[in-house]
Amino acid sequence: MSGSAVFVYMEDTKVIINLRSLKRFERNISSGTHVKNALEEWGKIYNEFMVRRYEKFAAGGGNWRRLKTETVKRKKQNKYKVLIEFGDLLRKLKAQAAIRKTASLSVSAGVTRGAMHRSGLNVADLVTIHQLGRGRVPARQIVVQPDAATKKKLVDIMDRAIERERRASGS
Repeated sequence: MSGSAVFVYMEDTKVIINLRSLKRFERNISSGTHVKNALEEWGKIYNEFMVRRYEKFAAGGGNWRRLKTETVKRKKQNKYKVLIEFGDLLRKLKAQAAIRKTASLSVSAGVTRGAMHRSGLNVADLVTIHQLGRGRVPARQIVVQPDAATKKKLVDIMDRAIERERRASGS
């Protein structure tokens, strides 16, 4: 594959690096659909991870602080589930579009503004309160780094996308 590698030439004490092929590859990736599709898939996969983790931790399978006795008594449903009473917050998280942007070869995923919770708070604000803790509300992180299995999945998706872009561009 000529032109697809970065070449280094030595002339006396100078090092000259020909980045033309690398720049062409970058242009092809930026304008191609494979990497953009992979970024969209990343957002969906992260959102699925976030919801799975939320459900597991809400059921007591993580490091979220257990509910106080008075909270359990006050709740009408899901008495022992953390951050779930009527399921509004979890439902809103599941419904999130997950992707806020896929520009400049980057993706922002997680909780977006707009959706409202029955408490009257914006879902993003409610997640922030629980994420950081506030007043008598202990911190219970919702938006976190993905686990190792999810990271591997993301890397594999991007590797395949880059390889498809490379083949499509003839690099």
